[in-house]
Amino acid sequence: MTDRFSGGLVTLVGDRGMIKSPQIELLQAKDGDFHYITAITKPQIESLLTRGLLQLELFDEDLAEVTDDDTNIRYVLRRNPQRAEEMAANREDKQQAVANLVAAKNAYLAEHPRASLEVALRDVQQKIDKLRLSSWLPITGEARTLSLVRDEEALAEVSKLDGCYGLKTDLTAQAAPKEVVHDRYKSLAAVEWAFRTCKTSHLKCVRFTYARSRGRGAMCLW
Repeated sequence: MTDRFSGGLVTLVGDRGMIKSPQIELLQAKDGDFHYITAITKPQIESLLTRGLLQLELFDEDLAEVTDDDTNIRYVLRRNPQRAEEMAANREDKQQAVANLVAAKNAYLAEHPRASLEVALRDVQQKIDKLRLSSWLPITGEARTLSLVRDEEALAEVSKLDGCYGLKTDLTAQAAPKEVVHDRYKSLAAVEWAFRTCKTSHLKCVRFTYARSRGRGAMCLW
């Protein structure tokens, strides 16, 4: 692409699933002709927090930027409050679903003296595990009654990164300020929309025609 269109330096923008360590190594092997903007995963954010390179207070509605002096990689950080609210609401909905199951199991245990408390516990625990709530929503059973005990400290740890995201790039601040890095990554949404449109509504306009050519079938597309 660079050779054909004489584009000079090229920066590839991709999500965390498209531009990972192997791709970054390939780009870096191009002697500075190629750069990247991508996102980092939640475990990577937690690792950088543990290292002390990032601080939780940096994640705010306003963009923040941190540079790793050892690698010259820049990290652009932000917390999306709307997304944080959505994640908290989703977690509450899941907890309510488990609470409803617990209520149903308790009613069944009360009405059926021979019903097994262990079976009821197992069923609820499976639900908790499926919804990935086990780290902060344990289930206990005593006197043929199931009880949910919400661990607020564990919940605070699980939810501390709600709405937080981080981008990374090897572009210098002079080449691309943090606002440009953020906007270019967010513009991927337009690319995703274009692909969805091409693969759905636009395909309805495509018509296949069976044609004869020298005795053989051919598919014509227009």
